[in-house]
Amino acid sequence: MAWLHLIVSRTEPARYQYLKEVFASETVDVTMDRRVEERRRRGRRPWAEKRRGDRRQLDATVDLQTFGWALVRPRAASEEPRPEVEHRRHPRYPSSWPVRLWVTEDVFLFGLALNVSLQGLCVVRSQFGPVDRVRLGEAFRMEVTPEPRAELHRVAVIRHLSGDAIGMETRDALPVERLSGR
Repeated sequence: MAWLHLIVSRTEPARYQYLKEVFASETVDVTMDRRVEERRRRGRRPWAEKRRGDRRQLDATVDLQTFGWALVRPRAASEEPRPEVEHRRHPRYPSSWPVRLWVTEDVFLFGLALNVSLQGLCVVRSQFGPVDRVRLGEAFRMEVTPEPRAELHRVAVIRHLSGDAIGMETRDALPVERLSGR
């Protein structure tokens, strides 16, 4: 089972094809938004509902309408939410920001930031790009797009490499205010 779902708006079929080609893997599942209307009307009783509660953990509607896609992390059916002990300097917030990591002047890795903190982010990289040129401790030029038409330029140092995920620390702060709800 993929540990990330990239949901693409039904109004963006070309983007769906592109993202499926670039990101589909054992780690990332790319799907078209299948919702036609809001969840079941609560007034009607379902025939034989066996699920407990709503399976959606967060509403992806805002990201789908704003960006044309949303990134969500599914929770296994048997998994109960558990408190996490945070050992980082800054709290992390879920995100779905596009990221370009410039490996050379002409070549970059493309990815999506899964979570962001004040001075770091975890990026799931696309299947294309020169991953072999990225090493722990190296610094790279990075472009992050937290909102449409709001590109930020940062220098990022590679702190973790694990499969498709790259953990980076930035030298300058990232705009996490919108994500933190403050």
